[in-house]
Amino acid sequence: MYNYLKLAFLLKNMLNFIFKRDKAFIFIIFIFLLLSDFKSYKMLYGEDAIWINQLLSGNIVGSLFPRENFFVLGATLPQVVSVLLTKTLAQYGLLKYFLSYLIILFISFSNYLNNFLNKNFKFLLTIFCILPLSSSVDFEVYGHLHNLVWYYPIFTLNLFIFLIYETNFKAVKVLNIKLINFIYLIFLLSSFLFPICLWIVILAHIFLIVFKTTSSNYFLFNNGLVSFFVLLAYSGILLNISDREGTILPSNALNIIDFSKYYEFFLRLIGEPFISIFTYEKYFGSAVFAFLGILLVISIILYIYLDTVITNLIDKRRFVLTRQSFNIFLLVLLISYYSIFSLSRFSELSYFLNGFLNSGYPERYYITTNYLSLIVIFTILFNRINFLQNKNLLIYEIPFSLRFSKLSFYKISLRFFSCIILFLIVFSTFTRFAILLNNSKSNNFNIHSNCTIKGNKLIIDGYPDIFKTLVPKDHKYFDSSFSLCNFK
Repeated sequence: MYNYLKLAFLLKNMLNFIFKRDKAFIFIIFIFLLLSDFKSYKMLYGEDAIWINQLLSGNIVGSLFPRENFFVLGATLPQVVSVLLTKTLAQYGLLKYFLSYLIILFISFSNYLNNFLNKNFKFLLTIFCILPLSSSVDFEVYGHLHNLVWYYPIFTLNLFIFLIYETNFKAVKVLNIKLINFIYLIFLLSSFLFPICLWIVILAHIFLIVFKTTSSNYFLFNNGLVSFFVLLAYSGILLNISDREGTILPSNALNIIDFSKYYEFFLRLIGEPFISIFTYEKYFGSAVFAFLGILLVISIILYIYLDTVITNLIDKRRFVLTRQSFNIFLLVLLISYYSIFSLSRFSELSYFLNGFLNSGYPERYYITTNYLSLIVIFTILFNRINFLQNKNLLIYEIPFSLRFSKLSFYKISLRFFSCIILFLIVFSTFTRFAILLNNSKSNNFNIHSNCTIKGNKLIIDGYPDIFKTLVPKDHKYFDSSFSLCNFK
C-alpha cells in the first residue's frame, strides 16, 4: 500500500512540474526530442521524391501545384524553400526533415491561441499534438512534408478561435487593430495550405455573415461585405478542387466491407482520440473493458453534441454571437468534416479496420479528425462551464455525488477526457523511451542507394520505388548525386 501511495505522490509532483508555466516550454521541447523517427532525412519518401521534379526542371509555379486543382501548398512551399536553399540532394533531405519538425512544433503551439481554454489545457493539447500515438505516424509524417498537410487544419481553426475570442469575448476591450487584421490575413492565406483549411475558412465566413458580433464593423475581419466576397470566391475555388485519383485497395475490396466496418469506422470517427485508451494494443485490458469504455466515451460525446444543439435552439439570442452560438459553429464544422471525410475516404480506410484491434490505416489520415475533435470538445466544455458559472446556476458542487448538476457533468467530462489524453501522452512517452533504449531499426536508408541514368537525367528511386526524383544534368544537384549514387 505504501508503494502505491508513493507512486501516486510522484505522479502528483510530475503533474505539478508539467503545469508550471516557467517549465512548460522546456518540458515540451524535451518531449519533442523524444520522437523516434530520426532517420527519415536519409530517404526520399512518397511524394517528397517526385513533387520537386518540376522545380528541378525550372518550373517553380508547377512545383507548387503538383496535382491538378488540388492545393497542397502546405507541403510544396517548404519543399521549394528546401531546394532553393540547398546545394545537394542530401542537404535537401536534411532541411526538409528539420522543416517538418519545426512546422509540427509551430502548429502544435497554435493551441495557445485558443483563449477559451485555460493555460493547463492549452499545454495539454499542445503536448498531445506534438506527440503522435503510433510509430506509423512518426514514419509517415515526421521528417516528411507531403503528409504534413493533415496538421494544418489545426492551425487554421486555432487562428479563427483566436480572432473570435479577441474581438468578442475578451474581458478588456483593448485591441490592436493592425494585429487583428494581420492575423485575419494569415487566416485567409492558410486556406491554401490544404483543402480542409479552405473548408474551415468558408464555414467561418458563413458564421460571420449569419451571426451578429459585438465588435466594431471597421475591422476588416468583421466586415460583412468582405466576408461575403471571400465566401463567394473561396466557394468557387472549392468547387473546382478534385481529390486524388487512384486507390491502394485491391479490386475486390468493396465486396469485403460489411456492417461491422461501418460501425467501427463511425465510432472511431466520433470517439477518437478518446477511445484509443480502451483499444490500444489489442484491447488494452480486455474486450469487455474496451466495449464499456467505448460506450461511455461515445455516450458522453453524443450528449455534449445534443446538448449543444438544444441549448442553442432555446437561446433567445439565436443570431447573436455568444459562447453557445460559437459552440454550434464548432459542432457544424466537425460534423461537416466527418461527412466530407467519410464520403472521400470511407471505402479506402474502412477496408483496413479490424474490430478495434488496431488503429485505422493509414493513420495519418486520422490526424485532422482526432485533433479537430479534441479542440472542439474541449472548447465546447469550457464554454458551457463558463456560461453556467456566469448564470450562477450552481451554488456548490459535490464531486462524484449522485446529484449532479449540469455544471458537474461538464466538469467531470472535462476531467475524464483530460485524464485520457494525459494517460496517452505518458504511455506514448514511455513507448518512445523503450524505442530509444532498444534501437534495433535498420540504418540502411540512403537517398542515393538506387539510381539509373536515362538521357540527360539522373533517376533516383524513393521509397517505395515508384517515387522517382529526376535530376537534370544542368541542375546543381546532379554532380554530387552522380558521385554518390549506387547504380543498378
